[in-house]
Amino acid sequence: MLHAVTGVFARNKVSIRAAEQDGIGSDARLVFLTHEARTADMRACLDEFQRLDVVSKVGGVIRIIGS
Repeated sequence: MLHAVTGVFARNKVSIRAAEQDGIGSDARLVFLTHEARTADMRACLDEFQRLDVVSKVGGVIRIIGS
């Protein structure tokens, strides 16, 4: 699952700053913090996540503006 999800970020030119996993197997929840990214690139990631068999849902996105 991690390989599939990080590949989506890579294909859409979104750099991962940090990642955290809570739980294991089908109950696992992944949280990603990215470096600054274009809105269009993040939207492309979210669209692609929805189509992945290994992703049951995208829980939410929080956009932080500024450093």
